[in-house]
Amino acid sequence: MTNMSHAVVLTYHRVPDAKLAKTKFHDLPFDRFRKQMEMVAARSRSSATGPSVCITLDDGTCDHMAAGDLLNELGLKGTFFIITERLGRKNCLTHDQVTQLARQGHRIGSHTVSHCHLTKLNRAELDEELIKSKQILEDLTGNTIDWLALPGGMYNPFVLNRAFALGYSVFRTMDWGYADWPLRGQTPCFPILAINHPAFFQRILDGNAPVWPYMIKTYIKKVIGEIMYNRLRNQFSGLGK
Repeated sequence: MTNMSHAVVLTYHRVPDAKLAKTKFHDLPFDRFRKQMEMVAARSRSSATGPSVCITLDDGTCDHMAAGDLLNELGLKGTFFIITERLGRKNCLTHDQVTQLARQGHRIGSHTVSHCHLTKLNRAELDEELIKSKQILEDLTGNTIDWLALPGGMYNPFVLNRAFALGYSVFRTMDWGYADWPLRGQTPCFPILAINHPAFFQRILDGNAPVWPYMIKTYIKKVIGEIMYNRLRNQFSGLGK
């Protein structure tokens, strides 16, 4: 039994095989992704209370096909946010694979054409990123594309208003927190990282995960700037070696 008034949006990026030599900050090994999805599936079959769960995967990397197959195996569905310019590139999904994910019942969303920060664009450039990606994905899936993942989590009122005017209804940010259910408009999430302890993931599912770390992160990033923040983040996480 879930609480239909709020939801947790789980955000993943790459979920690579553990044999991958070079990892990125947002990577989560596939075996850990499987364990987490098994927890979500078990919860959906139980009478446990808590928020509704929405599973999202960003960037359209090739490992997302295995993720889609796993979700199907467990009776779950995900939302795959695609960067259309990267379709068919090395280590990315192909056009046919996006079509296949949609046929399996997964939702396909836009992550724009080029994954640039939308707040830096003028109106014509912004419209091209939003309209072109939407059209490409609608042609591939035959479905209306009305979910948008904002690259880098960057947005402002102008970006949100243009996205809404162009047919998007859900704007998944990278702000931490629980969302109202059903999802609509500006939507927070919980990014899932390899550094997260399993107990923290359980707290997220239970609906009582803290959001104060996000507030600290946001403040630090504002003070030192995004480039320096990312450099320090990678250094302390072991990726700067």
